[in-house]
Amino acid sequence: MSTKTETGSNKSTFIWIGIGVVVVGGLFAWAIASGGATSGTASFDVPAFGDVEVEGSLDPLDPSSAGIAEFDPATGQPAPLASGTDYNGETSSIGGSGEPQIIAFLAHWCSHCQAEVPRLVTAMDGGSAIGGVEVVGVATATNATRGNYPPAAWLDAEGWTGGVMMDDAESSTLRAYGLGSFPAWAAVKADGTIAARATGELSEEQVLQLAALAQG
Repeated sequence: MSTKTETGSNKSTFIWIGIGVVVVGGLFAWAIASGGATSGTASFDVPAFGDVEVEGSLDPLDPSSAGIAEFDPATGQPAPLASGTDYNGETSSIGGSGEPQIIAFLAHWCSHCQAEVPRLVTAMDGGSAIGGVEVVGVATATNATRGNYPPAAWLDAEGWTGGVMMDDAESSTLRAYGLGSFPAWAAVKADGTIAARATGELSEEQVLQLAALAQG
């Protein structure tokens, strides 16, 4: 009689051990799948677009004129005022900060933007300005079906330290500045007027030139 009881007890023990192994294994698999510490990947659960308010607009800049535009009718005109948020939900604005700004319009899927961002990061050297001029990256033309998505993860991986503003789904900020190719640029003076606009990849020397124009 006692032998049968011990056998039943051993069977129960093995059953509970088996259940424990299954539960632990399931928790381990869940931790990996959910991006826990074992996965080693960061989570960027942030919106792809922002709600922006834009006042004013500029005439379109010919996208075929790569580099800093030599003859730009927008030079000296008031820069459009745009207010939105960054990826932390904090208020971000361009065009009316009272300080000179370099505004870089960046699309996460654009190979030229991907090449430009590391140069800007190097030029900012851990800060948020180049030559004393604030740098703001406007994340625009975001598209979840295209590569290098989401842009928040891309900029974080590149070590971006400048300001960020999310454009809306209609790229309203980009269009207000009369720009349509990537990367696109605007240098804004402290008085809120356009110092220069540019299109395409810029060299470090050209970026410094934009900074000088914004301070002019």
